[in-house]
Amino acid sequence: MQQYALVHNGQLVPCDIDSKEWLKNAPRGAYTTARTLNGDLVFMLSSHVQRLATSANLMVDADIRSNDHLSADTPLFHSDSLRPLVITCMKEATRGLKEQLAGNTHGFEAKLTLLLTWSSDGTPDLWCHAEPLLPRPNKPVKVLVKGMPRVNAKAKDSEWVRQRQTLEAAKPADVNEVILVSHDGALTEGLTSNFFVLSDQGEVVTAQEGVLDGTVRQVILQVGYQLSVFQLGGWMFRLQEHQTACAWSGITEHPRRLHGLLGWI
Repeated sequence: MQQYALVHNGQLVPCDIDSKEWLKNAPRGAYTTARTLNGDLVFMLSSHVQRLATSANLMVDADIRSNDHLSADTPLFHSDSLRPLVITCMKEATRGLKEQLAGNTHGFEAKLTLLLTWSSDGTPDLWCHAEPLLPRPNKPVKVLVKGMPRVNAKAKDSEWVRQRQTLEAAKPADVNEVILVSHDGALTEGLTSNFFVLSDQGEVVTAQEGVLDGTVRQVILQVGYQLSVFQLGGWMFRLQEHQTACAWSGITEHPRRLHGLLGWI
């Protein structure tokens, strides 16, 4: 039986569904998905805190603009002020999940999903959902190319979890991820991951615009720049015969080589 833990502003509350179902039914807000390392550390913690603040500010600004107002003069949310609440919620959610596992925590790692909502006066309201991190998929890893890129990809808006349901439902059972493609054929990102191509010239190609800058992607870019092997820009689907390999990455998926790249269906 799967175990889950949910924390609201530092307090443990009942939960019996996974993070995907929870987000579908939760209020709209800025969210991010993190993972633990060695059971009690959080991979790229500062980046996740910053993502919450940045996404929330982008969403607030977009809502203001849609109402024919100028953008917000100053951002409502700052990573420094959010960080203590984020850490408190993550700690409590991880502790609650470990308690449910009743000591069976050998090799334990958690997937942590944070959702930031806010009141009309800008007071933050933070949730943290925890569940065991799933194992890496077995080979062959396959992706399906289908669907247009999301709007305002830089903001991790929980509304995207609801918008992508049709694409998730169309994904065959043996396919691991759906890769979004722009109107001109450029592969941008996955529903929950980033996408890379290793060309036959030895360059690692990834989209620069219209994608969320995932935390694992940030690490890959940093290493790639040091090795001078990166080319930024959407990879064109029609050039796939010139690729050496493709890979996808996400917070629950460190880079995995793809063994199947499927066209539109």
